[in-house]
Amino acid sequence: MRTRFRLATLGITATLALSVSAAGHAAVIDPLPIGPGVTFSGVVNGAEADAAIKVVCPGPITPGETGHPVSGQYLEVVTAPSSTTGSGYTGTAANSIAAFIVTPSGTSAGPVVVFNSFYVQEPIPTGIEVPCGGTGTVTFVPEPTSSTARSAVVKVSFENIAL
Repeated sequence: MRTRFRLATLGITATLALSVSAAGHAAVIDPLPIGPGVTFSGVVNGAEADAAIKVVCPGPITPGETGHPVSGQYLEVVTAPSSTTGSGYTGTAANSIAAFIVTPSGTSAGPVVVFNSFYVQEPIPTGIEVPCGGTGTVTFVPEPTSSTARSAVVKVSFENIAL
């Protein structure tokens, strides 16, 4: 009876130790170099869909007016399950991912950031011009491309915060 109790206790202790070890390890994500064969998602200010980019446009805005993104905003690429809607795929050749901001008119700014690693937040440059309102996308493009590469797209709204 005591032997079974000791074995059961040892088994529970080992299981708990492995669980704590695995949980502690999973909580830390170091930058991971971008390479071929990885499914990924783009992130804009912490969101993988329906994100907002805040823009400084003083005074009343008129259609077509542009401004500059507010500082403190960021882009990021993260690995994702292959079933994630809107996910990208690095294909057979990519070792970086370039981010482009596409405006409602279809014009593109960028690349505004080029990523060499996953899980690294890069600031949205404040020197670029984007619409003061409306919607667009941030497109994350694997580079170099291949026939199997696929871009990730995040829908964004441009939100004026008049100062």
